[in-house]
Amino acid sequence: MPHDYVLKVRHLALVIVCLACISQVRADTLHSAPPDSAEPAPSSPAAWSEPAPVSSSDVPSDSLNPDMAVCDDGTVYIVWEQDGKIWYRVRYPSSEWGAARRVSFPETGQTASGSEPAIAVGPDCVVHLVWSNLWWDTYEIFYSVNEGDGFLAPARVSRTDTGQSSQPAIAVDSGGEAHVVWVDTVSGGYQLYEGWPIPSYSGDYSGNWGKLPVRGADNQVQVPGLAIDHNDELHVTWMKQSGFSDIYYKRPQYWDASVIENLSVSPNAFSRLPDIEISLDKVVVVWQETVNGDDEIFVSWRRLGGLENFTSTNNLSATDASSRAPAVSVDRGGKFSVAWDEGGATDAILTRFWSGNGGWWDTQPASRDGKGVKEPAIAASPRDDGVHVVWSQKDGSDDTWDIYFSDIQFVTNRFYLMLVMNNHE
Repeated sequence: MPHDYVLKVRHLALVIVCLACISQVRADTLHSAPPDSAEPAPSSPAAWSEPAPVSSSDVPSDSLNPDMAVCDDGTVYIVWEQDGKIWYRVRYPSSEWGAARRVSFPETGQTASGSEPAIAVGPDCVVHLVWSNLWWDTYEIFYSVNEGDGFLAPARVSRTDTGQSSQPAIAVDSGGEAHVVWVDTVSGGYQLYEGWPIPSYSGDYSGNWGKLPVRGADNQVQVPGLAIDHNDELHVTWMKQSGFSDIYYKRPQYWDASVIENLSVSPNAFSRLPDIEISLDKVVVVWQETVNGDDEIFVSWRRLGGLENFTSTNNLSATDASSRAPAVSVDRGGKFSVAWDEGGATDAILTRFWSGNGGWWDTQPASRDGKGVKEPAIAASPRDDGVHVVWSQKDGSDDTWDIYFSDIQFVTNRFYLMLVMNNHE
């Protein structure tokens, strides 16, 4: 038998074995879970890129409250508030940046005024944007959509008229429909509301949105988070501020009932600023919790389907400094990424990843040498193994807050395959 033929057969067999191993690793990632204990974990195989400024330096005012979403083709959309307006910037798959621009509406010739922007991208790469702005004497939640030719004129989502509407969060289901939750004072307290576009929505000022209060979330609700699973069911988390604060969650099985779950269950402690994300088979919630006077980042999770309980909490930060304002994201392989603001001498945006092999990777800084950092947002790329993070950072001679961006790439599987092939040539 020719020697070249034997070598080719061996190479093919090695490729098949490698692909099988990689598939098993990915399957284990999907069906295993973050540990509750500090099990030894590998160091991260990559490093965050040099942070790049995102916000406009031509406007000498603070840039705050960034949010980010990533399209299936790798396009990154970033929004923030600056000079009383909503701004956005696009990073294309080629890594080139578009210009920083105010969100504007060609139909009306106006720009989006307000604060608290939140952004999501649907499976069709349509961009969905919500924010809070003053409408006559009350604050309302507004929505606009960009299908590639610019943002359409905004629709008023909340329409509560007598209440103050704020703190919107947005997610998009598999059919491309946006869902929004927000906090409203229409009933006198802080009530959580859900809103969705009615099919007749036309994108103009009279855009039709339905809304309902979320049952059970009707007492001192703050900072809601929203995620949608692969069955297009909504999962919501929030902070309940009443004396000491706790983190609550509502699962879809009880959506029409007043049943809610306390995830933090921490008497005499402050649990704040939750975020939520969903993989193919898990719901993960992160939040900031005060432990013996020190703020830490906690995480808990449960499997999708049925009525399985959340795990006991795990301290991701475990430092002597104040760890605040966590954000969580997940990629298609089930790898979770968490970012938070670390105070004290560290003064940085820190990150951790769950690799899927039983441990959390080592903590890594994403920011560099700022005078102060806060408000991280994190998003995994559906296109590749990349993760992106943005945050507010006090920088520059004018001592204002600017928006910064960094990303990281994970290429472990491809590297492993090439290494095996090269060693057997």
